[in-house]
Amino acid sequence: MSLLHGLLQGELTSFLRKANRLLRQASLQALDALIAKHGAALDATSTSAVITEASALISDADLSIAALSLKVFVTLTSKQPQSAQEVVEKALPAALTLVKSPLLQ
Repeated sequence: MSLLHGLLQGELTSFLRKANRLLRQASLQALDALIAKHGAALDATSTSAVITEASALISDADLSIAALSLKVFVTLTSKQPQSAQEVVEKALPAALTLVKSPLLQ
């Protein structure tokens, strides 16, 4: 079952690089549900890929995608506390830039 989770997580993560907004949105929602349900069973390599790809989506270009990305990070750090350091390193700079955006003022 863990192999299936890894493959599913890999496919969903690859969809985050696509240009289709609805596909990215659905992928983030599915990743959040997968992590919420099976977060402890997911391997570090796949989790690292999710962190890398989702952190690239945190910008003021699309606030709903940014919010979903941040939600994935909240779920991930609650289910896998050992991933918190990588989330801080990769996602926090983008999140801080987003907070300073004129769109949120």
